Amino acid sequence: MTDSAPIGRARIGERDWILLLGLAVGLLASELAETVFATALPTVAGDLGHAAQLAWITTAYLLAGTAVMPVYGRLSDRAGRRPLLLTALGLFLAGSVTGALAGGFATVVLARVIQGLGGGGLLILVQSVVADTVEPRRRVTVMSGIGAVFAVAAVAGPVAGGWLSEHVGWRSLFWVGIPFALLAALVVWLRLPAGVPTDRAAAEPPAPLRLFRTRDFTTTVLATGLLAVAAFGSIAYLPTYLQMGLGLRPTTAGLVMLALVGGLAIGTVLTARLVKRTGRTKPPLVVGSCSAAAGLLLLAATSTGAGLGLAVAGLIVLGLGVGSAWEVAVVVAQTSVGDDAVGTATSVHSLGREIGVVVGTAVVGVWFTARLQSLLAGQLDDQTVRSLGPATLDALPDGALLVVHQAYVGALAPVLAAVAPLALAAAVVFAALRSGKLARVRTGAPASEADGGEPGRIERADRMIR
Repeated sequence: MTDSAPIGRARIGERDWILLLGLAVGLLASELAETVFATALPTVAGDLGHAAQLAWITTAYLLAGTAVMPVYGRLSDRAGRRPLLLTALGLFLAGSVTGALAGGFATVVLARVIQGLGGGGLLILVQSVVADTVEPRRRVTVMSGIGAVFAVAAVAGPVAGGWLSEHVGWRSLFWVGIPFALLAALVVWLRLPAGVPTDRAAAEPPAPLRLFRTRDFTTTVLATGLLAVAAFGSIAYLPTYLQMGLGLRPTTAGLVMLALVGGLAIGTVLTARLVKRTGRTKPPLVVGSCSAAAGLLLLAATSTGAGLGLAVAGLIVLGLGVGSAWEVAVVVAQTSVGDDAVGTATSVHSLGREIGVVVGTAVVGVWFTARLQSLLAGQLDDQTVRSLGPATLDALPDGALLVVHQAYVGALAPVLAAVAPLALAAAVVFAALRSGKLARVRTGAPASEADGGEPGRIERADRMIR
């Protein structure tokens, strides 16, 4: 079968389950590549003599991955999923090997860019393959299973990253995803047919911009973006905060971060039950955003001598907030448009969310490192500052160690307090949703129209934009 040949949509069977499991393994590799570095950032940057530029290790991956998301989606609609998946996995593998063999900080950053170019396509392509191979009534179940990959990466990544960087070395963080990516590539090559589905071969991709003529869709994208900037921009640097500000070992910091994951899990489960029973989406969105802001303020109040209690409480409250709002926002974005535009709405909403994560990570990182350099200037010599990391803290005299702890807390705490109002702004925007309740049955119309609100069909919006 050639790449240009169309393929049919079959009921899911043994072949498809093997394919979906292989794709989940590949997605796990890309997610681990992002999360394992959370607790290892100070170690990598300190070992390579670039502690003040540690933000680039995370930002490079996120920027590259977000930039290519729409490219992968559009090209795969035309050329088929398999060649784009193999390309994404190949780039991820190339970046992993480059990073593992890197001799300097610039090469590590380049490796993260290459990894991101591959990893950024995997989520979009996996969702597209699910749409191609799984019948609609079973698709939610399959997507929930694939969504569990993110939970596994969120739990295992920081812990594994801390342990590996402390006991094996930070280069192992690049090697760890290679077996998963190779297995995924083999499954894709052997199990995924070439070409495009028969029902999409002649179809023109929908125009994403027309979705923004629907008020609730635009509101949801904007609010989710604000929440992403505040919450995920901060989360990327919390393991560094725990290690360098509170003096925890990398492995211990990874374990403490499980408080955040626990809050996420509890918030997600409780909110899912609430929405299923009542159909109301606005309360968890508003309350969740406010909870995220409260968690950031609690973390900002943590000081070197305050102990772990306040930090753990802040992580739990932040996790509860994000867990309450994050997945509900996806459902609201999908139901705010007609059934014929659900796929496009999902991809546009995901892209907006990732842009928020990238912007937040970059802004918090630059602001944090700038403050850190300012606070350490004149306190320690330049060589000591460049090589700061968990492994070098033990060699510092007590006076210098206290200076480092206070500098890291003094650098990040005000930034956390400053971005917390963005989460509150997200709550205000969510409160402006026109429709706050999901319909019991699918009507083919946006939720606002199905519930008796102002009509907001995409067809009407398309005419308006033209």
